[in-house]
Amino acid sequence: MAKESRMAASLFTISAARDPAVVERVTRAAVTGRDGKNFPQTSVLNVFADHDYNRSVITVVGPLSKLGDPVVSACTEALNLIDLRQHTGVHPCLGAVDLIPVYPLAKDVGLDECADVAETIARQLSDQFHHFSAFMFGAADRPQRRSLLQRRREFGWFTGRLPSPDDLLPDVGPLPNSRHGLTAIGASPYVLNCNVTIDTADIQVGQRIAAAVRASSIGGLPGVQSMALPNKGRIEIACNLLSLPETLLNGISVGDPACFSSVCSLQPVLHF
Repeated sequence: MAKESRMAASLFTISAARDPAVVERVTRAAVTGRDGKNFPQTSVLNVFADHDYNRSVITVVGPLSKLGDPVVSACTEALNLIDLRQHTGVHPCLGAVDLIPVYPLAKDVGLDECADVAETIARQLSDQFHHFSAFMFGAADRPQRRSLLQRRREFGWFTGRLPSPDDLLPDVGPLPNSRHGLTAIGASPYVLNCNVTIDTADIQVGQRIAAAVRASSIGGLPGVQSMALPNKGRIEIACNLLSLPETLLNGISVGDPACFSSVCSLQPVLHF
């Protein structure tokens, strides 16, 4: 029974937000299986849908041993409903289901165990959809354990162009088709997603701020990955926070417009 309390989370991302019915059906599929019964011991804690991005993040939490079934159920529904050929949005994406991460939420849950669950999810989706394509990242990218950022760069995620036969082959399945695209599946320490809206419509201001806070920049914040995108008539700095304690302890001042933030994961809202 102790094993069942070993908690983990998946904040999977679908390329849909503008049709609430699609988001609702995918969310319901994470709660209830095809047999009409609720998945045991797991919960959908949050649904974060962004109209401009046309992208939704659905948070499922439960014991690691129970996490795979609701995620596979929801992603199956998403793959049945979403046609990437009809998708428009300002946020980069490559897949109808764009991202499936598995995060440990307890100290006694190891990354390799989360990677096993991620691999099972990938295999089950591939079994259901023979044209399903995915690349693995983090602890599920064995043996290299390359980061999500590195793998996205390798597969052209930031350009939005699906790989061709001359590019890298997916780790799972054939070359991606135009309907379902390419999904990132993996396991890593918990990543906080924080979107900071800047009170300006100037993308160059946003790009300057994104560069200033990015960990790879000189003087940037540890553990921060960031990019600037237009959103609701303003500019949003979309951030992944990989090392939250270090980030909060290190301030940064860029002298640019006031901002407010939203967080699409389990943590309270942060104000920069």
